[in-house]
Amino acid sequence: MGSRSTLVSAGLGGLEGRALKAGDLLPRGPGRLLVRPRRLPWIPLYDTLIHLRAVPGPQDDCFTEGLETFFSSVYTVSDKANRMGYRLTGPAVARDGGAPQSIISEPSIPGNVQVPPDGQPIILMVEQTIGGYTKIATVVTADLFKIAQVGPGDQIRFHPVTLERAHALYREWAAYLHNMRDVLDEL
Repeated sequence: MGSRSTLVSAGLGGLEGRALKAGDLLPRGPGRLLVRPRRLPWIPLYDTLIHLRAVPGPQDDCFTEGLETFFSSVYTVSDKANRMGYRLTGPAVARDGGAPQSIISEPSIPGNVQVPPDGQPIILMVEQTIGGYTKIATVVTADLFKIAQVGPGDQIRFHPVTLERAHALYREWAAYLHNMRDVLDEL
């Protein structure tokens, strides 16, 4: 489909379907170069402790005590993180007695935080047509970019927000992106 991305687990795309290594050269492909270089008017900051706002649910009712653990703990990004999802390690998120370890498969959206049977959360980064793990929370849209900037060993802390607050954050984020487009067009 024209993408230069790689899905290493399936051996597809990129250079021979493998991860990049020292000395690899990537062809630029078709398209025109910029007339002049552009630089952002600020320097991005990449912290090693990322704070993410999240709305509890949709299956937060399965985690009465686990919800407190989830929102009061710091999690570390494992080496099993990729564009599909970020597996975290830290205090296990316990399900309530009698709560199912999995649910009937349902669609997932970017930002859903699944809790598999081992209690170690997974932040999903792409929508999936099916997913059968209970989801304790959903990271707000305005914070999804932060997840894409973390690497293995970085830490994440979740903070609960209401759905109404998540909607307000989305409107603020959309306005910010609109303003950034204007700033970059002027450069």
